[in-house]
Amino acid sequence: LKRLVELILNRYFLYNKKFASISASFGNPWKYIPIDDNGLMIDKLEESGADVVHLSPANHFPTGIVMPVTRRLELFEWVNRIRKRYIIEDDYDSEFRYTGRFILPLYAQDTQSRVIYMNTFSKSLVPSLRISYMVLPPRLLERYEQTMSFYSCTVSSFEQYTLARFISEGYFERHINKMKNYYREQRHKILAAIHASPLAAVSQITERNAGTHFVLHINTKLTEAEVRKAALAADMCLSFYSDYSHNTEENNGCTLVINYAAIEADKIAAVIERLSSLFPECNQIS
Repeated sequence: LKRLVELILNRYFLYNKKFASISASFGNPWKYIPIDDNGLMIDKLEESGADVVHLSPANHFPTGIVMPVTRRLELFEWVNRIRKRYIIEDDYDSEFRYTGRFILPLYAQDTQSRVIYMNTFSKSLVPSLRISYMVLPPRLLERYEQTMSFYSCTVSSFEQYTLARFISEGYFERHINKMKNYYREQRHKILAAIHASPLAAVSQITERNAGTHFVLHINTKLTEAEVRKAALAADMCLSFYSDYSHNTEENNGCTLVINYAAIEADKIAAVIERLSSLFPECNQIS
């Protein structure tokens, strides 16, 4: 608990890879659990011998997998089986879901106080705000208050009170609704641009109607190293699926993680055109 709180107080917003590196630096043993189309595999979690699991059930990064109810129930069966087990729920961008009903976080479904809930305003507001928060189960909250309440928050009181008022007066909810419409339109424009480009004939898109990114697999004879080199020459900074994968097996083609949150709408067509130019297969398509 102390090490977890230290991470929160230092205002780190962590994806699994960074979370693992920091946790390991404290001497905590760490294992990566395989996933399938429904998210984290509970049988592999059981085999790992872990007592605490860190995951993002609302939107796994970078696959975008949303954990279904059946898998969530299996996860609760796992955590409730042994008293010392806990789930760390990293709910980093659950606000941005564009179709279907809102999915409750695990914390809201937890009946045995086994979920530690984490979230941040880096996605919903602005990264420079650097405010994250954690909701502890009553038993851990009591322990925290007894042993760690002397910790000082590194976020200024002015920013905290401003954010509290922003939320209490309804501005945050209106902001989220506005940003959902904005990102939905961004998503529509960039997907339409890809479908209208030569990339459409040589690529497959995996996206889950949530978050601000999707996965783009391109069937190309180029190696990933060659694509990286070509991208740098074209003044493009690309994010590759392998950057977030711990599977060392080589796959055919090139898989990119496309984050469209910061792309200016009037530059989307140009961005996709430049991306297409990296691949000889696209250049062969008239």
